[in-house]
Amino acid sequence: MKTCVFVTRSIRSQTPRIPGANELFLQLKEQGVELHIHAYKEPDFEDTTPEIPILAPHKATHSGLAVLRGLLAVKPSVVLVGGYGDLANWVALIYAKLKRIPIVFWGSGSDVSIIHSGSVYRWLKSFFLKKMNHILTYGNKTTEFYQSLGIDRSMMTTCQNVSDTSYFKSELVKYIDEHGEPTQGDRPLRFIFAGRLVPRKGIDLLLSALKELPKDAYECWFLGDGVLRPLVEEAVEDPTMSVSYFGKCSRDIVASKIIQSDVFVMPTRQDQFSRVTSEVLSCGCFMVTSINDDAAYDLIEEGKNGLVIDPKTQLVETLKTLVKNPPQYSKLDVSNSLKETVASYSEKISKSILAQIT
Repeated sequence: MKTCVFVTRSIRSQTPRIPGANELFLQLKEQGVELHIHAYKEPDFEDTTPEIPILAPHKATHSGLAVLRGLLAVKPSVVLVGGYGDLANWVALIYAKLKRIPIVFWGSGSDVSIIHSGSVYRWLKSFFLKKMNHILTYGNKTTEFYQSLGIDRSMMTTCQNVSDTSYFKSELVKYIDEHGEPTQGDRPLRFIFAGRLVPRKGIDLLLSALKELPKDAYECWFLGDGVLRPLVEEAVEDPTMSVSYFGKCSRDIVASKIIQSDVFVMPTRQDQFSRVTSEVLSCGCFMVTSINDDAAYDLIEEGKNGLVIDPKTQLVETLKTLVKNPPQYSKLDVSNSLKETVASYSEKISKSILAQIT
């Protein structure tokens, strides 16, 4: 059997990635290719069982040298590499070139979402990408960015970096079957944020914007954990704000809370095609998202399933407008606006891999 080694920072600690990895494993297996995952920055887990089991053989390698050992042990027919910025990625590239086997890049980034934008960064990225046999991009903004680095469009397959949309769509249908389609009714407009409570996600911007709204005009739910959790807990205790905090929740609880909400607010400062965007839309929730998230340019239909704003300058006025004039939409229509699935996304990846070894 032929083998493919996927060299990536982590899988197990990023639950939304696991269904896609499992689908890719099954699709490749049907074609006689076994997928192995070598995650070189996987954190240690006290619990040996992730929320969603990983089907592919999985190793937490923790270093470039360990990745090399893994490649030498598996002797892959093709390498799939999920980044360029770490030593392990370059080890994978050198191994593939020395062994004269194909290497496929699967990556993200754009002119609006990259962290480093200097000329040295661009040269290194361009150099690395030009050594690939094929490139899979997270979305259209990434494809455009790679073209600006000198990569020919014919070398790339544009994907949409979606999460397990089928799961969230099914949760919406189940909720509607049991409770009917949730509506605002007489209650205040309900905002929600679910994810890591960290500065990059713009949590401080959201909390500051909420303070500008009348308390009785809205409510906002927060789900997740992170270094800015104390700010959220302070907002819960603030008598001038209407904030509730639910902590870190399981996937089914997250889906239920999003389904019950009116507007998901994502004021991120930098996101290279966030998976939460596809999760939110699959749950049928209208979304206010950021110009700094590549996913916004592929998945948001302005005014129909969401709004794309500059969170630094437009968030306060946007929330004030929504409180006065709540968005009118069908949750099923919003959910159905998302066409890409884990299966179709994985099929693009598997076809690109198989094209290199068949």
